[in-house]
Amino acid sequence: MLPTFAILTINQEWSFPIHLLGITYKPWRFFLFICSLPNLPCALILIFIIPESPKFTYSQGDEHNTMKILKKMYVINTGKSSNTFDVTEIIKNEEFNEGAQDKSQNFFKIMWTQTTPLFKGSHLRNILTACFIQFAVCNTVNGFWTFLPEIMNKISLWTQRNPNKQATICEVFNAGELSHLLQNTTDAAGRHCVKKLEFETFIHVFELDVTYIICFAIMSMVINWSGKLIILLVTLLTTGSCAILLIFVKIPTLSSYLYLVMLLAGLCISVVNASTVELFPTKLRAMAICLSMMVGRIGSVFGSVVIGLVIDKNCNATFLMPTILLLTSFVLSCTIPN
Repeated sequence: MLPTFAILTINQEWSFPIHLLGITYKPWRFFLFICSLPNLPCALILIFIIPESPKFTYSQGDEHNTMKILKKMYVINTGKSSNTFDVTEIIKNEEFNEGAQDKSQNFFKIMWTQTTPLFKGSHLRNILTACFIQFAVCNTVNGFWTFLPEIMNKISLWTQRNPNKQATICEVFNAGELSHLLQNTTDAAGRHCVKKLEFETFIHVFELDVTYIICFAIMSMVINWSGKLIILLVTLLTTGSCAILLIFVKIPTLSSYLYLVMLLAGLCISVVNASTVELFPTKLRAMAICLSMMVGRIGSVFGSVVIGLVIDKNCNATFLMPTILLLTSFVLSCTIPN
């Protein structure tokens, strides 16, 4: 949906100033507004319609809400009246009793008791592995996705002007002959701004998104047969290999597709999350996911900043970063139980 909305909005010519905010409202701002629209109904559905997991409320020592959610699930799944739900009590184990004790603690105490066990014993290696892989994957995917339109735009312009000329992706990116083509306008500081993107750029994003859909569909069909580890290893090795090939390949069109394949490292995020859930007991799972994803978000910001600072000065070094991170993650993944 996103590249479709982008094709319809981003390359339009209109703009108008909003003096109160000190900005000029342009098509790209309208595109971001459209992208944000699904969030509100999703949030409302999560708050008012979708119940909490009964296993989570059980791990919190909350029998009342656990029974309430189970009854609601029973009614929805069977279509029968809640009066026919004849479960009256839940067997309470150690996890339930520990959750009930935690309810008497304050917020910071609960957060401490949920976090510190992750860094003890066998949990330490698992949480550090999950955090590193999330950092590496988010660094690559979100960091380089930020620069996808600019890089694809330059490759498209290069291939149009030099159909038979060889060059690496970095040589194309830093090509001086493309400068005058990209100097559509200047901002207040005199910097050159690109007002329009080549149509091929949108097509490449569309291809990437469709590939994600296909890969997720295939993963959902084979993951129970193959296990998560195989999918993780194949994805990390493939995307890491594409990252290092981008430094040497001198066919711009092939480089564009290697770049897209490298961004498929995002397939690992859901697999790592699923593996993380299985590696920790219920009461630690939420914190383990939150911690690993927080480190992943830090990786996203780190990647975007570093790429922005380095890509113009030493483009090849930019692609060494995902190569090292992804291939190291490949090695670390071998320590994760299948």
